[in-house]
Amino acid sequence: MKTARVIFSFIFFASLIVLGISFFQRDRLPNENLILEELYTEPGLTTALKEPFEETCGGLTYNIIPQYSYEIYGLVVACRNPAGTFSGSKAETLDILNVRNLCLVWGDNISNKVYKSIKFTSGRLNCYFECISEVKQDACCNFSNDYFSGNRFLSTDAAIIKTLKKTRRGDQIYAKGYIVLYSYGDVVFDNDNSPYKFKHGEKPNEIVYLTEFKILSEANIGWRNAHMFSRYVLLVSFIALLILQLTIPLGSLRSA
Repeated sequence: MKTARVIFSFIFFASLIVLGISFFQRDRLPNENLILEELYTEPGLTTALKEPFEETCGGLTYNIIPQYSYEIYGLVVACRNPAGTFSGSKAETLDILNVRNLCLVWGDNISNKVYKSIKFTSGRLNCYFECISEVKQDACCNFSNDYFSGNRFLSTDAAIIKTLKKTRRGDQIYAKGYIVLYSYGDVVFDNDNSPYKFKHGEKPNEIVYLTEFKILSEANIGWRNAHMFSRYVLLVSFIALLILQLTIPLGSLRSA
């Protein structure tokens, strides 16, 4: 029993260490040499020829008005799951068509390596960025909002939704669809944004109805697997130690 306790204690603390390290490593941004050639391609934006249409999701029927045909290759630098989030806002509560928000960089913001010096965060309506530290201010000056976008991705396609939810920071993706306006009844989910509108320190999310979405390259696969595996090992070893803690005193009582 004592030997088993020592073994499971070692496994518990080792998995705890791996869990902590992998938590911070699993979403690292890849180095420039790991960036795919496609991510230096300019996003495609043309006037949409598709007519307005309706889409039903979760029992709600949305009116969708395509404005532009849109496709983009990008590096995910921040992401957010908005669907099902309660904030007291009627619009956000009803916005279940919005599956995931992704902040993307491409082109010059990758080639000049500035993306490593910027802190990115994703909100419901905007993507935000700021320089990590004053030491890197010179590098941050090279950041261009022309190679940065926020995207509110909409979809009812099961395969697209599954891939979107799997996407994490550091992944390289391809997305295709329409920049749209959409509404449910009298609730209009309009970000009041024209394509690539920009304010200092933030960029409104384009509202994109997806027809295609792919993860071209998944980042930090080893660390992500280590994080997932260590969670299970941590739980199993904790349960084992708990059982040993409860059974050893009982055994001692019987022998007495």
